[in-house]
Amino acid sequence: MSATCLLLHGAGSCPRTVRDLLGAACPSGTRVEAPLLDGGSEETVEVVRAAVARADDEGRPVVLVGGVSLGAHAAALWASRSGTRAALVLAMPAWTGSPDSVAALTAATADEIDRAGRDHVLARLHDEHPGDWVLEELARGWRARDEVSLVAALRAAATSPAPTVADLGWLRAPVAVVAL
Repeated sequence: MSATCLLLHGAGSCPRTVRDLLGAACPSGTRVEAPLLDGGSEETVEVVRAAVARADDEGRPVVLVGGVSLGAHAAALWASRSGTRAALVLAMPAWTGSPDSVAALTAATADEIDRAGRDHVLARLHDEHPGDWVLEELARGWRARDEVSLVAALRAAATSPAPTVADLGWLRAPVAVVAL
């Protein structure tokens, strides 16, 4: 059996987005898994643990764990706790440690979607940032979810701690960090 590559999307995103962004990082011939995620960092760490255990049980070792934003947080937290040597790709982690101003912006966005609707917020963002490829990916992810689950996912992300610098110091795996 082949190995597994596990990809984790961010709170306002979807599995397709993370596959598009990080799929090329997966070694040829690996089975790519990108589960739908709805919780915060700790809930997503549990999804990673379960996926790794399932892959191990099936004889398909996990060779790469990649994540975007909240998915990057969960990948790093899982790796720092497990001692894995599977490669990590951490794309656009939103912050380290306790939630900060980025988390406050995420919570404010959740509130605005709750109040004015997803399409209104996307139209405003498109007006403010025309042609922004990150916004285009975000819009696709937002539209892949119903508004209630989108708002809940953004609120969960806004209160989720990210890995601390000390957590990152425990990583034993090769790591690539991509940031904007």
